Parts: sequence; structure tokens; C-alpha cells
Amino acid sequence: MLVLILLVQLQRRVHLPGTLHRKSKLKVRREYGYYYILVIMFGVQKQIMMVYGPWVLIDLLAKKADTIAMLSIIGGLIGIFFIPALGRWMDRFGIKAMLYADALSFIAVYLVYGIVSAGYAEGWLPRTGWAIIPAYLIFVLDRMSTQMGLVRTVYLRTIAVHSSDITPTLSFGISLDHVVSIICAVLGGMVWGIWGPSISSFWRLRSRW
Repeated sequence: MLVLILLVQLQRRVHLPGTLHRKSKLKVRREYGYYYILVIMFGVQKQIMMVYGPWVLIDLLAKKADTIAMLSIIGGLIGIFFIPALGRWMDRFGIKAMLYADALSFIAVYLVYGIVSAGYAEGWLPRTGWAIIPAYLIFVLDRMSTQMGLVRTVYLRTIAVHSSDITPTLSFGISLDHVVSIICAVLGGMVWGIWGPSISSFWRLRSRW
């Protein structure tokens, strides 16, 4: 609480001379419809990602928080090298190809998730030893999906009618992403409770396709 008060006081006291405060108006344009669809789909996928992967590790494999934390750290370290590579791939193959690669990679990830989770649940895959490595790998790959937001941002810059549209459209996209995630948290809980966790993987695959 003390830190919050100090930050508020500091913000009030610091004035940068010559700084112009401009209010960005919310802009919704028909030309950015495909970008809005991408944002909505990512909101759905993000919510399922936050639930399904930990469910496999915690419920099926009986792993604890330290395992999830370590895998998340590994994903972050890989991301240090992944982001520059992603930029080079966009320059080489183009934005459209990378959007397709993003969608197809997550279809593949959740097909593997569905297979290994079924194997753990039905007993034809052991829950110890080498058999848990695929679950670890796809968990790390799944967590790296947030870094693919760079592709959507660059895509928006390429289709922007005016450069002044970029910032408010990105802000609207973030808000839309959060709203969709909250709605999917409620709907996903209902789906999970009625049909079980296996339907969640199928839902994510349909959203990417």
C-alpha cells in the first residue's frame, strides 16, 4: 500500500515540459475485421491454454508448482532467441505465411496434447520416465504462443489505413482479448463440467481452424 501511495505521488509531482497528452479515441473499422477475428481467437486459445496444460501436468501427471514454474522459465529463455528468429521469418516468408504457421502449429500442439492426455488417462502411456517428455515439450511450446502476438501486431501495421489508427486499434484489440478470455473462462467452466476436459482440446482446434 505504501509503495502504491508513493507511486501515485510521484506521478503527480513529475511533469515533463513540452509533453502533449493526447487522448486516443476508440476506432473500429471494417478494414480491420480480420485483425479483430485474430484477437478474438487468441483470447479463446489463451484461456484454454491457461487451463488445459496445467490440468495435464497437475491432475494427470501429479506434478507440482515447481515443475510448472521451471517449464515457464524455460519457455521464457527460449523466447529470448525465438523473437529475433520470428522477425527474420516474417521478413523471409511474409506475414500471411506466419499467420498460417501460427494456426497450424497450434493445431498440431493440441492434437499431441489430446493424444498424450488420453494415453495418461487410459493407462497406455506411463506417467513416469520418458513418456512425460512430450507433455513437457508441448507445455513449453504452448506457453510461447503469447510471443506470436508480434505477428498480429505487424499484420495490423501492414493493413492500417492511417498510421494514427495503430495505437487505438491495438488498445481495442487488447481489451477485446481480455473480454473474450473472461467470457471463455465462464463458458469453458461449463463445458468442462458437463462434457469433461477432452472437449476443451477439440474446442481449441476448431477455433484455430
